[in-house]
Amino acid sequence: MTRLFFKLLGSGLAIALALGVAKPAYAQCPTVVSQSHTNVTCFGFNDGTITVTLSTDVDNFELFDNFLGSFVTISVTENQTPNSVTYTNVYPSSFQVVAFKSGCPALQISDGPGGIEITEPAQLAVTVDAIDPDCDTSIGSGTGTINITVSGGTAPYSFLWSDGATSEDRTTLDAGNYHVDITDANGCVIGTDAVVPVITQANAGPDQNICADNTVLAANNPGVGEIGTWTMVTPQGTIAIQNPNSPTTTVGNIPEGVHVFRWTITDAGGTCPGTFSDVTITRFQSASVDAGAPITICAGSSANLAGTIGGSATSAVWTTAGDGTFNNASLLNAVYTPGDGDIAAGSVVLTLTTNDPLGPCGPMSDNVTITINAVATVDAGPDLTICEGETATMAATFGGVATGVTWSTSGTGTFDDITNPNAVY
Repeated sequence: MTRLFFKLLGSGLAIALALGVAKPAYAQCPTVVSQSHTNVTCFGFNDGTITVTLSTDVDNFELFDNFLGSFVTISVTENQTPNSVTYTNVYPSSFQVVAFKSGCPALQISDGPGGIEITEPAQLAVTVDAIDPDCDTSIGSGTGTINITVSGGTAPYSFLWSDGATSEDRTTLDAGNYHVDITDANGCVIGTDAVVPVITQANAGPDQNICADNTVLAANNPGVGEIGTWTMVTPQGTIAIQNPNSPTTTVGNIPEGVHVFRWTITDAGGTCPGTFSDVTITRFQSASVDAGAPITICAGSSANLAGTIGGSATSAVWTTAGDGTFNNASLLNAVYTPGDGDIAAGSVVLTLTTNDPLGPCGPMSDNVTITINAVATVDAGPDLTICEGETATMAATFGGVATGVTWSTSGTGTFDDITNPNAVY
């Protein structure tokens, strides 16, 4: 009679064993002669191996994954002989090799209570901890540095940089692009790139000649990880730099004269002493002019002008929008005689313009209006002859800008209404 038994192996592996009431005398059950394994060499690889040799031939070998709880049917490569087996391309996990031989219980092969542990190293990684810029722009005199840190994999590590260097960290580097490959003891490789910048050469922009009390500076931009700063080489207490760290900042309250501004670029870490460039801002004196207060004259009269100039102006010239004439247009207190068109229009605008001074400041102009009033006219009427005791009726007329009349006498008589052109005397 044959009985069917189930043997519970590690991690829930159950193998049915068919056993007779009496084991045949010829059945020689296997024992383990040797077993070995190699772990995965690099993170993410499947290159582990398991090798088992038994004392006698068996019918079959199977590989059981304790974590999955099942026999391995894919991925792993199996190479069997009658009494040995080698598994290659083994991935990280916990395994058991199970040998089957007819008439014998299944042989569970493990090298510890947890099974045959195939492990992998931590992932090989590299970080660039710090990069210092090259403070010297000449080739071969670099001051740049690169510091890296390697973790994971299997120590020791070897290094090969793109320029042939084999050290982990680098110093005295010229600015440029660098690549390093790191190889661990198992031949696993990882690479990374690093860029050593060169400190940017400061350029404060072109010199400026200005008239206004403000201007916009025009320096170059700092590089990545750099800081630019404006300062005054010739300090002036009134000058206001709006944003000292902006290459195109506005500067205000600039007095007349010569002023030097400095643009300095340094790396944020303070490794390099920095580069600087100066720009000169020269503010010139502007011309000023005043054509004087408005003037009112009567038709037939001339206007005495009263212009003034200042600042950088040294002379000025009068011009008219009408048809009158100047006795001398280059005199600030010239005399202007209105023309017929001016009189008919009732006013005229005169302009006093300065000369064009040296520098960027142009000529300045100012206007004055001459108002021309028409002349008043009056006629007292014809002479009258009367007898003693009689009255005389006046017959006056008026015109022009006159709006009324007033009678007066050189004698002792009286008028009935001194404001009436036809008053009775």
